[in-house]
Amino acid sequence: MMSSLTFYIIYFGLLISDLILIISHPEGFWRPFFEPLMILLLLFHFRQNHKEDNTCNPKQVQIALVSIILGGLFLMNSLPVYSFLAGFCFFLLANILYTILFYRCADLRVKRAIPFIVIASVLSMILLYVFYEHLGDYFIPASFYIFVLLNCMQAAFLRYKVVNDNSFYLTFIGMVLFFISQVAAAFYHFIDHSTALKFIVIISFFLSQFLIVKGVLINTREPEDIPGMPAIPKSPLSPENSMKTKPQAGDSRLG
Repeated sequence: MMSSLTFYIIYFGLLISDLILIISHPEGFWRPFFEPLMILLLLFHFRQNHKEDNTCNPKQVQIALVSIILGGLFLMNSLPVYSFLAGFCFFLLANILYTILFYRCADLRVKRAIPFIVIASVLSMILLYVFYEHLGDYFIPASFYIFVLLNCMQAAFLRYKVVNDNSFYLTFIGMVLFFISQVAAAFYHFIDHSTALKFIVIISFFLSQFLIVKGVLINTREPEDIPGMPAIPKSPLSPENSMKTKPQAGDSRLG
């Protein structure tokens, strides 16, 4: 089994190496292997550390990470239209899976969602205005992708006080970074092929996936904080229940 420290060293070592190669050998032979390998490491780390009492569906996370790997492989060869669209579809699938995962532990009251909806609506209109002249035939798919991405970020936001604070902040910050990485990637592909933008894409994307996975791994639900949300029953063999049911002196069950 790989220790957490070993995982951190390898994961961030690969990330730093990838950034160095972007400057020194942008078309180098090894670069296409680094990025899928980092997501594979995240997948292995998730499978190794996921606990049975975690309320998140592990299959959804695993399929999302595999989709990201496949999407990245297709986008490495973005010249053919079918390759770009295939990569787009795999990333879209990953976002949808993350969205479903987050909504399972979300506060769905309308008053909680309204502030985010207002901000997301303004943000989406600004982005579509900026990209309108550059997207061409990709405008409709891009509009749908922005909607799905913002919806995923909203689902992460609505987990506040439904899950423990550490899980909420890690996943929400991860989704904000994921959003930044996708917007930066759109700027890079359609407007400006600068190295600085590529740096932003790589750093924000791999930090986002790291934070999302770490946040999901420590996810525990706190339904008592949400009015009307039923509590998750504890196992009768849990330590709390064992102490409650422990026979006391004079108990008739002692005979």
